[in-house]
Amino acid sequence: MENSKTGNYNISSNRCDCDTSIPNIFTAFNLTFCSVVKSWIKEQASGISEYELLKRLKEIDSPWHELINFGDPKALFPIHFLLFNALYEWQHEVQVLGEYQLRVSPLNIILSRHPEKTTNVGDYDHVRNFYRDKKNLFRTSSTKLDTMMNNFWNRVSLQHKVLNAFKTLEIDHTKDLKKIKFAYRKKMTVEHPDKGGCVKRASELNNAMSTINKWIKMHYESRLNDHSM
Repeated sequence: MENSKTGNYNISSNRCDCDTSIPNIFTAFNLTFCSVVKSWIKEQASGISEYELLKRLKEIDSPWHELINFGDPKALFPIHFLLFNALYEWQHEVQVLGEYQLRVSPLNIILSRHPEKTTNVGDYDHVRNFYRDKKNLFRTSSTKLDTMMNNFWNRVSLQHKVLNAFKTLEIDHTKDLKKIKFAYRKKMTVEHPDKGGCVKRASELNNAMSTINKWIKMHYESRLNDHSM
C-alpha cells in the first residue's frame, strides 16, 4: 500500500511525525464520520456491521478509501481504531442526552430510541476506554494487533456464511429464532431423506441452521459485553 498521510500522521507506518498529529488525524476523520457515517447508522434500524461501514467508506470519494485494504488485515487497524474512537465518542454524547442509546460492536452498530440497561459494565468500560484513548492508535502492540485483526476476519467470514445460510433456508435476514426454526423445519419436512428428500440438501439445511445459531449466539454475547475486536 502506498504511503498515505492525513494531517501529520503517517498511517502506513503507524507512526506520529509530531505531537499535533493526534488531534489532526482524529479531527479529519470525525468530519467524514459526522457527514456520512452517522447517517448510514441512522438509516439501518436493525443495525449495521463494522465491515459494511468500512466497505461503504472505501466506495465513496473520501481521503480514507485508499486506507481500507481488506487484503492486508494489519493495514486496517488505523481506520478501525479511528472508526471505533468516533463511535464511542458519539455513544458518550448520546448517553449524556439520554434519549437514545448507541450499541457498539463489530457485528452490529445500532442506534435505538429507548435506552436499555447495560450489563457487564466493567468489560464494557475497558473496551470503551481503550478506543477513547487516542494514544492507543500508536502504541498497540503487534501481538494485540494480530489478535484484534484475526477476530475481525473471523467475524467477516461468519457474516458471509450467514448470508448464504439464509439463502439456503429461503428466508429474509432476521434474528427471530422462532421464524428461523419454523423455516428450517418446513424445509426439512420436504428435504429429509426419511421423507423422500435428498441427503445432500438435508445436510445443507443442517449446516445453515448451525451457522445461524452460531451467529445469533455471537450477536447476543456481543450485546451483553459490548465486545470489540
